[in-house]
Amino acid sequence: MKIELVFETTCPNAEGTRKLLNVIEAELGLQLNIIEINKDDPDAPDYSKKLSSPTILIDGKDAVSDGSQGGDACRIYHAPYGRLTGLPSKEVVIQSILLAGQG
Repeated sequence: MKIELVFETTCPNAEGTRKLLNVIEAELGLQLNIIEINKDDPDAPDYSKKLSSPTILIDGKDAVSDGSQGGDACRIYHAPYGRLTGLPSKEVVIQSILLAGQG
């Protein structure tokens, strides 16, 4: 399983998402191979430059399919009760990792 954290240098939510992935890794008792991609790096893959920050990809697919906006801006995720947040839902990311592990 390939997990990518795509972020921008100035993203205020990149560190929180990085920590979230570390918590998930510990909770699941898995050694996740997390590849960090700074989309501001000139050598970053082209596909990463089209994603908003932060985005988690699992085997090339967005881990959170909640209708969040993409593009060249901060990513805002939908949270329960109509709230918006800059971090993806831990439960949704865990579910995506477990589903990818089954395939």
